Amino acid sequence: MVYNLIIIALTALFLIRQFKYSFIKGASWTLFLLILVPQYTGIRITDTIPLFPAHRFYLLLLFYFCLINQSRISLDKKLKVLIVLLLLTNLASLMLSTYKAPAFKGYLSLLIENMLVFIVVSSSIYRIEDIRHATRLIYNSLIIITIFCIIENSFGIKLLHVLPAYQNLYLEQKANYVTFPHPILLGTALAIGLVLSVLFMVRSYNIKRNIYVGWINIFLFGVGLYFSFSRGPWLAGMIGLSIMYLFAGFGSKKIIILLMMIPLAVFQINPGVQGTVADYYEKTMQIDSLEGSSFIYRFELLYIAIEQISMDIIRTCFGYGLDYHNNRTFYGEYKSIPGKMSYFRSWDNEFAALLLETGVVGLFIILLFYFRIIFLGIRNYRQSIEKHRANITAYIAGTIIVIFMMTNVKMFSYQLLFLFYAMSAFSINYGRIGENGPMGTNETLVNVTSTVFGGRR
Repeated sequence: MVYNLIIIALTALFLIRQFKYSFIKGASWTLFLLILVPQYTGIRITDTIPLFPAHRFYLLLLFYFCLINQSRISLDKKLKVLIVLLLLTNLASLMLSTYKAPAFKGYLSLLIENMLVFIVVSSSIYRIEDIRHATRLIYNSLIIITIFCIIENSFGIKLLHVLPAYQNLYLEQKANYVTFPHPILLGTALAIGLVLSVLFMVRSYNIKRNIYVGWINIFLFGVGLYFSFSRGPWLAGMIGLSIMYLFAGFGSKKIIILLMMIPLAVFQINPGVQGTVADYYEKTMQIDSLEGSSFIYRFELLYIAIEQISMDIIRTCFGYGLDYHNNRTFYGEYKSIPGKMSYFRSWDNEFAALLLETGVVGLFIILLFYFRIIFLGIRNYRQSIEKHRANITAYIAGTIIVIFMMTNVKMFSYQLLFLFYAMSAFSINYGRIGENGPMGTNETLVNVTSTVFGGRR
């Protein structure tokens, strides 16, 4: 515990120094640490007192400096209404829950790790350069994570063993998840990193050294995605690249066309990689295989959730409370495969879990919230000038990647939630604030092509 306390204290002092220099510098470095630091790292005083995670120390600093630096909440009015409704409906679910302790913990997480982070990040942005500065640091954190992923899987070591009292429940399993609690969640983050790598290269077209670095990073993220050994992140990465190809401009098209040739070359050099990918695809198409049944299983969870909330009109509307899925195991028959019985316990579908936890009302409001974010991002894209569209497209793609992956797994990784809400905040603010900042400020920006994502603030 002493070692963890020293590490947290040193990083907190570093953040305080950055906040005093510039609020956006402090906020950007906070996002860097929130995504990089393992979820289960923290301080545990005794076995009877729950672990206090490191990321909440960092969030306390972020919220504190936001309060003393920000004079107003700069957020779309309809998003404000949806956030209030979301908190109220989840509060109703909490009051109706039979498992008050986990429901309260889930509600606290919704408030702190979700809504407050989204509001603070959105309100912290005053210039386009602010977003570029934060993006650089987020991108760097993802590069570090994918390097750790490759090292662990290539050499069979777990780098997190060097952290004393690291509380990851999955550490003793065979697979290596680096700083994330599940390989699918890790793969989702790396899929976003792949999209940001394309953005890196689009913004570096006139800097030869950065082009080489960009291709190296793309290769690293591709290898990291492969090592997640999960079909969902692979597909999410392809969806993100498709969005970049269609909407990020001509520069991204050239990069992605060249990128498509890399897997073909790898398949020729190492046929084992091609065999692994082909094997996953074939098994996915066979409903009697583990991979095929797990694909169907994720959609079967929706049927189970509907059955459970249909027992009572109150539960239909508001569900059983957040984190309720962690306290129940269901056994039943597949609706799409008559006669096939199974236990339904992991809730590998965020939307099914939300339906069970918050009911029809809660699920409907959160879907409206997500759709509103995407709508605002698309509106900013359409209203922006050409040179800004690649950035907005990348942020929208990152947001869509996470929402797509919600059909594959419940988002129980705080790191991925922080990444999701950062991408969401960037997408809805990038076009809105314009070149010279909001409300007629006179701050100017350096040329967007002078560095990867803009000049240093």
